[in-house]
Parts: sequence; C-alpha cells; structure tokens
Amino acid sequence: MPRSAALLLLLASCASPVPRVTWRCAVDPGSDALFNRPGERWRGGDSICSVPLSKDSTLWLFGDTFVGRPGDPTRSGAVMIHNSLAIQHPPDLPEFYWRTVEGRPVDAIVPAGAGGFLWPLGGIREGPELHLFFTQVAATEQGQASSVTGNVLVSIENPDHPPGLWKASLVPVPAARPSPDGDLLFGSSVLFHDGFFYVFGVREDSTRRPIDRRALVARTPSLPDFKLWKFLGKDGWGDDVKHARALFDEAAAEMSVTFLPATREFVATYTRLNVAPEILVRRAPRPEGPYGFAQVVYRPPERSWNARYYTYASKAHPELALEDNELVISYAASSQAFNDLLKDLRLYWPRFIRARLD
Repeated sequence: MPRSAALLLLLASCASPVPRVTWRCAVDPGSDALFNRPGERWRGGDSICSVPLSKDSTLWLFGDTFVGRPGDPTRSGAVMIHNSLAIQHPPDLPEFYWRTVEGRPVDAIVPAGAGGFLWPLGGIREGPELHLFFTQVAATEQGQASSVTGNVLVSIENPDHPPGLWKASLVPVPAARPSPDGDLLFGSSVLFHDGFFYVFGVREDSTRRPIDRRALVARTPSLPDFKLWKFLGKDGWGDDVKHARALFDEAAAEMSVTFLPATREFVATYTRLNVAPEILVRRAPRPEGPYGFAQVVYRPPERSWNARYYTYASKAHPELALEDNELVISYAASSQAFNDLLKDLRLYWPRFIRARLD
C-alpha cells in the first residue's frame, strides 16, 4: 500500500467517533413472558415504550391494543383500542390499565377537545412529574387512523398514584408540524444529560419514495417550557426548528436513544424508516452526536413466516439490562392483513432480544 494511502486510512480511523464493534443477540423469552400471558385480557399491543418511574417501578406504554373477553385466551371478539399502559414493580408482573365506558374498553389516555386519538412516543420522569409525548391522530368514522394532526406533551403531576387517579395536562408541542408532505414530530425518545433534556424527533419527506425520515434533536432545561427549547442546527443550538439539521437519515418516528455504560456512549435503536426486516443501532459520544454508521444487530424471524408480516417500533429498555454492555430491545410484529392478527397469535406481542457487545 502506498504510504499516502496508509496515512489516509490511519487518519480516518482516528477521526471515527464510534469504532466498529460486534453485537451478539439472543431472544429473551423472560421479557416476552411479562406480557404474553394467557390469563390476561390484555391480548397484545405495539409501540412498546418504557419509562422508569423509580428504582423499582416502570411504566409501559402501548399503541393499538387488543383487549379480550374475560377468560378467552384468543383474540376472538377482542376490542382494539388506541393506547394502553401497564405499571410494573419487579419482580412482579405488569398490571395493565385502560379505561372503561359503559362496560366497553376505551383508550387509557385521550386527547383534549379536538377528538381523534393518541399514539405514545417517549417519556421521562422529572422529579414529582411524569412527561409523556404522543402523536395525535385523526380518526375515520370506523375509528381507524386517517392522518397525523399534532404532537402533544402530557404532563402528569401525581404519577405515583394509580393511573385512574392521574391528574394530567395536555399541551401541543409548538415545534411539531403535521403536513401532507411529511410530519415533523418530537418526543420519539427523551433523556437527561449534563443538565439538559434531549428530545429526539423526526422530520419526514413524503414526496420521496420510500418516505425519507431524518432524526432531529432539541435541548432544554425544562420540558414544559417550550420557549427554552433549542434545536441543533449546522451552527449549533438555535431557536428556529426550521434550521434543525439531521442527526442521521433513514430514521424512524418510533425509536430510543439510551446510554450504554460499558462504552459510555449513546445508542440510537430503531427500525429503518419505521418498517424494515432489520433492527439497527447507531452509536455516538454525546446525545447530539455525531452518530456513527447504522449497524444491523438483529433480523427478526417473522418476515420469513409470511410475506404479509412485518416488524417495526424497535426500542431499547435500559431498566431491563443485566450487564453494562447489554441492550434489551423490543420490537413489534404485525401483518398487512388484519385477520392474520386474529388467527396467528404469534403476532402482535412485545418481542424482546438481548444484544451484548462482544
């Protein structure tokens, strides 16, 4: 190799913020069993977001959820609601929650005034308050999703009480921009680092095929005070979300950014462009990056079961990790045909893997 070429390779390797590593993955039936329980009316849900409430309790949030009939282990006659939640005090199993109106299951959390429904994104506990981000979606007459209409922050002042007693306020996120050409949303993931909350989001461009999604990040010392939000642009942190730059491309509206103690890095975990047959991670020395290359850590098997099946909504859950070099990652599996979800009970449960650095 010419000396000049060798020097260029050396400089490139020294400049890389995230050296290549090897991940070893295995399915995690123990975490699967937290939710796939034949005796429960909760019969599966997607999104699968977790928010630690304390050292010994975790809030789980789910999007579209099947609620079955008492004593029926199938989904025959089940009702699908748009969100549900569960509270877990390990080693106890999660206790599920949704509201009931005239004996019929309905969403655990509903939007104020404008109607439609809410799909969960990410959240964080801040002192006595719990902050949760949601996508607000308009509904057809049949109750199905039609279009994104907003992005809201739900703040709960008494999260240690049972969910039925929560006192919550819902506030639209001003930086969000629902648009037919592609939505701009925040709250996919939230973390606290060095005195700031980092709120990750995604900017979509639906004029491209496939739809382009770019990860963004905002930073603030106070989540509910939107006047303090700053957005990472090419010249640093600024006030205008229009100048926010992409952390990386081919991102997903549902993802997580978590801290990995073994390498003291921040890891973005997601499914490419929301729906794809691989789970990806990118690593960075700081929450705002720079993020390294996208690395495939796992290929879920569901796609091989049937051409209609797909996987999505990959996220990491640090509170489930047993080692400092481990990511516990969940994903959802569904089908293009709704009847498959009723017949094939392998689908639509939270699925977990453990990915360890070699």
